[in-house]
Amino acid sequence: MGSDEQFAFAFVPDSGDARLFIKLSGYRADLVEAQLGLEWALDSKAPESPTAGAFAIFIGYATVAYCRTILHSNVREPLTNYVAIPDGLDDMHQLIKSFRNTTVAHSQSDLTSTYVVADFSDRYPDGAGVIAFTESQTLPWTVVAEFQRLVEHLICGVDELIVPVRGRLTALATEERGAERWRSATDLVVEDLTSKEFTARTRRRAYPTKRTAYWDPVD
Repeated sequence: MGSDEQFAFAFVPDSGDARLFIKLSGYRADLVEAQLGLEWALDSKAPESPTAGAFAIFIGYATVAYCRTILHSNVREPLTNYVAIPDGLDDMHQLIKSFRNTTVAHSQSDLTSTYVVADFSDRYPDGAGVIAFTESQTLPWTVVAEFQRLVEHLICGVDELIVPVRGRLTALATEERGAERWRSATDLVVEDLTSKEFTARTRRRAYPTKRTAYWDPVD
């Protein structure tokens, strides 16, 4: 590919197919995050890994990313409205939902327990010390492997759904190449705000037409 090759990008006009393509691609992005989180968890198993000991964090991240696709949302229906969970993986699907609800998003299960202990060692020759320690149990590795299978199955299911939608949009783009209603991607409206104005209390649009960029003020 030559360095002088030109690229021209335009936003596909708003339509049912465009919105469906956005939705399916959004599900896929979340599932890929879950897939990466599980891969990072497995990579961190090795004692020599630079992230050794962080595997529970990666598993928790993967759990949250996965559940974004299948739990209630005010802006999109669950992925399971489009891709069915196979019978052989339904128990795993339910387990991950429960793990997210009781352990990752909320601290309710005894997978995480805090103990209070009196220390009568020689460090306290005239009495005792009292300490608390918290012990956490994340998903066992055999469960992580099954979780990976579930995520990969859903990614494949989403990919199958995307193919015909992409085909229809590609045909439209070919037919209407150069039409005025195809807005240049360089025309995306960007609202610049400072980090002091940062908020997560926004609502995702079915067909986004702008983005907000938050910047740290320059001294």
